[in-house]
Amino acid sequence: MSWQLNEVATGRPWGLHVRQLPCLIHGQAGSGASFATIIITANLVRRGESVVFLCSRGQAVRSLQHELGLQRPAIKTDQVTGRDVPALADSRLVTIFHRSSRQLGRLLRALTDWRERVVVIKNIEDTLHQDLWSMVSSHQELIISGDVSRVTVGLPTKHFKTGLAFSNWPASYSWTRGAEPHYVGTFHDGRQRRKILAVERQAGEPIVD
Repeated sequence: MSWQLNEVATGRPWGLHVRQLPCLIHGQAGSGASFATIIITANLVRRGESVVFLCSRGQAVRSLQHELGLQRPAIKTDQVTGRDVPALADSRLVTIFHRSSRQLGRLLRALTDWRERVVVIKNIEDTLHQDLWSMVSSHQELIISGDVSRVTVGLPTKHFKTGLAFSNWPASYSWTRGAEPHYVGTFHDGRQRRKILAVERQAGEPIVD
């Protein structure tokens, strides 16, 4: 693993679990949100979860493959056809790359088992337009990541059990928090470059084991 999320108090690795979904990850360019999304997605795959990863930038797919240590490219498609579906459905990880939000929605819909997967959507400032949001907003096992201040659709916090903040939340966002302090962790690589990870949670929702 090239990057790790750790708890500040204990130094132990921290991971997002399916029971804490849906999750909203917010961060502006350079904040570390993209790296965290890659780590979280890779850890879900390692734990045996079936995942479909949507993004608008090919580098995100390559970073995910690198994080998982894949020697050969994972299944990657920008056109799911009827012939492709059986092979894709048998794969723990499916990545869908396309610069068009409408195309991402169409391709996701063509993956017949997508509702049985954790759906991860990256670069939401580019990809999450109304058609795709309408499709996935009711899906519980959902992670969306990007700069929420630049998203063109409304993302009320009531949709999400968990929020990860690598930049300050937009002024319009508020979270109903429990009595416990916010969870704060560190985010680092082998060179010890460190970033703060603040995890918000809705009242009554535990964030760590």
